[in-house]
Amino acid sequence: MTGEPQKIPAAGLSIAVSPYRHNTLSPLAGIKSLNYLDEVLAWEEAQTREFDEAVMLNERGEIVSATMASIFWVREGKLHTPTLSTGTLPGVTRAAVIELATRIFVPVVEGAYELGDLTEAEEIFLTSASYGVAPVTTFDFRQYTIVAGSIFARVRAALKGLISAD
Repeated sequence: MTGEPQKIPAAGLSIAVSPYRHNTLSPLAGIKSLNYLDEVLAWEEAQTREFDEAVMLNERGEIVSATMASIFWVREGKLHTPTLSTGTLPGVTRAAVIELATRIFVPVVEGAYELGDLTEAEEIFLTSASYGVAPVTTFDFRQYTIVAGSIFARVRAALKGLISAD
């Protein structure tokens, strides 16, 4: 966990659900700060189980994010992501992905989702300044295949195009 770009395994990321909860009642909820202790502990716990990342839930059982990234998933042609009221951070890359998805005609739905919504996903990916758009190929014990032309691939290409245009 450094400021260096994250290394994404060639096979994609594996994620698990963290046993630690994100506290939306904390004065730091929704604020980018240097206090990432909960996220660091969740990440380390996932590493001990040989996962790359962990999905954080809040005290209400709603999906918030990964430990150091925003989370998106596809279901029935729509891109889903947790709304800010869950405690997720309003990251720059998250906002860019939402805008780019809309530009490439992918409907985006921000909402309060439970774990069951994520387990029914057809695609999952994480976004952050250090990851860019990173594919998830394993969620607990479910496997996902990265398919050319998928919403993940289209969003990733759109973000790369935006970055290289600067």
